[in-house]
This record gives sequence, C-alpha cells and structure tokens, in this order.
Amino acid sequence: MKTPPADLAERLLDASEQVLYGDPPPRLEDVAQLVGASRATLYYYFSGRDDLLTFLLTAHARRGAETVRIAIGPDDPPDLRLRAMMAAMVKYLGHHPGMCAGLLTALGATGRMS
Repeated sequence: MKTPPADLAERLLDASEQVLYGDPPPRLEDVAQLVGASRATLYYYFSGRDDLLTFLLTAHARRGAETVRIAIGPDDPPDLRLRAMMAAMVKYLGHHPGMCAGLLTALGATGRMS
C-alpha cells in the first residue's frame, strides 16, 4: 500500500464510517465516487478493499492514540492518567460514532474476529 496524499487521505477518513459500515460493503469504485476521486487513483494507492480497510483502521487507531497521548499528563498519578485516557477515547469515538461498529463489521467480514 502506498500512502495517499494528505487531501485524499482526509477525504477517505471523513468517509470511513460509510466505507467500514456499509451494507453491502462498498467496492473501491463506490468509495472513489464517494470521495470524489477516480477509480484509478484509489487502485494506485490500494490493491483492493482490504488494503483500504487497513489504511482506514490504522489511521484511526493512530489518531485515537495521539488524542490519548495528548490528554495524558506524564507526571499525573495513574488514576488521573486512566481517567484522562478514558475521557479522550470517549471524546474521540464520540466524534467518530460509527468507528466501533465499523471496526467490528470490517473485522467480522474479513474473518478476523476469531
């Protein structure tokens, strides 16, 4: 998988809930139309749907981890760090409500839930 340019990556992340939670799961062609890119462009960066899913899930995991890292005071006692971590995770998922369901759907559809 090649790293897409920032503007395309952002459009994909903005549409990730529809991509991850779509029923039936959208094809790469459908995703291209959804984000205003050509089919060839998406195939240039991703070998297929699984490659795109990997990109989306990894990017969201990184963003969520960064949100948590920023929220935690390294010198705070463990109980405050745990509260800050949970609050940051809830806030991140609150801004991306379909991520949990989308993640579970994507993992279940690819047989990775076992």
